[in-house]
Amino acid sequence: MTETVIFSRRQSEEMVLGEGDTARSYTLAPLTVLEQQMFKADMASAGAQLIGPWRLRGALRDGLRELAPDNLAELLALLDQAEAAEDGGEAVPDDLRRQREIVALSCMQVPHYAALRAAEEFYWGMMPLVILRRALRGWSGAGLPDFSRQRGQLPAAVIDELPPGDIMALGNRAWLLTYLPASAGNDSGAPSPAPETPTPSKAEKRPRTARHG
Repeated sequence: MTETVIFSRRQSEEMVLGEGDTARSYTLAPLTVLEQQMFKADMASAGAQLIGPWRLRGALRDGLRELAPDNLAELLALLDQAEAAEDGGEAVPDDLRRQREIVALSCMQVPHYAALRAAEEFYWGMMPLVILRRALRGWSGAGLPDFSRQRGQLPAAVIDELPPGDIMALGNRAWLLTYLPASAGNDSGAPSPAPETPTPSKAEKRPRTARHG
């Protein structure tokens, strides 16, 4: 799959997915301030709650303390090391990332932590579907349904007709377009993605750290 992006913060962006006769061109635009509020309301209506990395970090530590393994101090130090790397803008080494994921999986038996993780995963899974209803401005290509916005957004049924891979790629890109200033400095009130939940492409400078569980 090839992907072509023509970027402008204030204008719409053309995103091409696929190759040759199967190429599909989509027009995306960043949400306006009003649309951002509507997007938040849409997510709330869907029951999608953003937990955020700091709350998840605390819940992971609480879950670890509740499990009370013999090497608790060592595991908490492991989390400290991984988080320090993330907070410093560094990549977490693969071995440290794997160890942290093992800790996180172990803590899934703690109901409070498992519920927060599930809520965070649901939020970022729903995000592309919801944001695209307002961010998409048009499309062209074989096999795509007719483009038709109603009351400022696309019907959910129309979004469902798009290729699943396109939905994820387009939704993640629309999120970055809308919250780009926050990607650099988190100054515009963008929601902060939690570690390692499925959100905007790792190829982009993401507004959240790598997953900690």
